[in-house]
Amino acid sequence: MMFYLKEQKVKVRPYEGFPFTKELPEIRELELAIFRLIAGALEVYLNPQDYVETDPIKPHKDIKKTTQATLRKIDYHDFEIKDDFRQQLEALARGQNPDPYHCTIINDSYRRKLLVREVSQLSKKLLDTTSPKKSRFPTSALEALLSMVEENPPTRRTLGGYQSIYDHISENDPNEQPHTDNHSVWLEDIATHWAELNGHWKLPTAD
Repeated sequence: MMFYLKEQKVKVRPYEGFPFTKELPEIRELELAIFRLIAGALEVYLNPQDYVETDPIKPHKDIKKTTQATLRKIDYHDFEIKDDFRQQLEALARGQNPDPYHCTIINDSYRRKLLVREVSQLSKKLLDTTSPKKSRFPTSALEALLSMVEENPPTRRTLGGYQSIYDHISENDPNEQPHTDNHSVWLEDIATHWAELNGHWKLPTAD
């Protein structure tokens, strides 16, 4: 993954209070930021139940339109159906889910999309990238990350499609923050213990 990031000239974004910008070589800063990003991505992928949407799934607009048309045909032909079935159809025609317990199904696709969302949102906070798409994490590196947990990850084109959802979302949007967004606390903890740690060991030299 580091190969793809170096190739794309990805760099760490400057943070106020970054306690080691003068101490760490640039490559070590990048590695530390990537470790943080990977940790967040794997957390949501491996524990999706902690981040799943709990609201019932809304029917697709095509289902809504088709159900509306079906009800019109039923009424036109005076076709009688059971009240409970009609109530379900009417709920779908309003764009509502007739089953309040029909929530998101966690499958491989959902896990991947959670991972891509987390990578996309964290990279906006942690990294500067020269990708043609503003603040987009390099798709080649994303594919390498996903290959850690999947033998056959989706194509880069598919992953790019997942990423495109987040291209125009601001990093400061309160409704679109990383699920594992504890980087501020993480940095504060490092800052608190940095002096003590630095007194006991020296940083390794960059290759």
